Amino acid sequence: RTDVNGERQTGFMVMQGTQHNGERRSSNRAFIEPIRSQRRNLKVVTNVRVTEVLIHNETKEAYGVKYAFEKDRGETGTIFTDKEVVISAGPISSAQILMLSGIGPKEVLEGVGIPVMKELRVGENLHDHLGSYGLNFKTINNASTIPSDAEVVEDFQNYFKRKRSGPLSATGVNQLEGYGKSRYIPGDVDYPDFQFMTYSGIEQSESCNASSGKRALAYYNILYYDVINLNPEYRGNIRLSSKDPFAMPIISPNPFSKQDKDVIIDGLNFGLHISQTKAAKKAGIILDTTPGVGCEEKTFATIDYWLCLIENYTDCGAHVGGTCKMGPSEDP
Repeated sequence: RTDVNGERQTGFMVMQGTQHNGERRSSNRAFIEPIRSQRRNLKVVTNVRVTEVLIHNETKEAYGVKYAFEKDRGETGTIFTDKEVVISAGPISSAQILMLSGIGPKEVLEGVGIPVMKELRVGENLHDHLGSYGLNFKTINNASTIPSDAEVVEDFQNYFKRKRSGPLSATGVNQLEGYGKSRYIPGDVDYPDFQFMTYSGIEQSESCNASSGKRALAYYNILYYDVINLNPEYRGNIRLSSKDPFAMPIISPNPFSKQDKDVIIDGLNFGLHISQTKAAKKAGIILDTTPGVGCEEKTFATIDYWLCLIENYTDCGAHVGGTCKMGPSEDP
């Protein structure tokens, strides 16, 4: 056991959460809402899109931004600053805004008719924590947590009347995660390159509308095992599709080198190991050997089967990064 946000990462933990008194808190609710009425130097405007950063041709210094309203796009404006412009729009929109402002690869900007202010490899180096799922566990020996309708009502009452307590105040088995090492990381090095997460689910059931998806995460009778590549070799890119700031950019993830697949395979084999542990057996959790749809012709748990899962059961970790990389000038 470890704290993956601490000194050592290799190991397991019950995840920490951004919550307060049993209630999840977004960054906005935790940090911005409490001070919005108290800070005269803070103004939050919603449903507005930045369309361009204004930059001096000679000094290359930013002095403001242009914007348009999301709902009435014909309504536009300009904001000026005598200090700095901070772009914090995520790795996709930040790259798009920079390229719309003339900062980016020359061939991309000229391709959509934008004058080049500064040629930089904006939009390159795109990568994400892609994960492969499809390895599942089932519960036996009364390990299922599917409640009756009466128990669901009681859980809701406990949550709202008793200071956010009970099953609704946490995420159940979804809190469990671990960081492990593939064949590419030496045994004495604390540098895990895959992460596993477990997600709860409910097989078709007539109980409490369970199969509708409207359920507390603490209710489950199946577990999904997801392996995430923490240090992918692959790199993709983002390109402008148009100089229209409301046009979606072209996102080319270009996923999975051979090593990336090997890391995922090692993580899936680690899931097999988990299913054989005393802890899993004691908890009434067993491996589900039902083959994934599309992989029925492959022998379960072989390399060919894992490669089939990688091809058919991969999702985006929504941890995209790298497209506006900053560093020394000699680093491309």
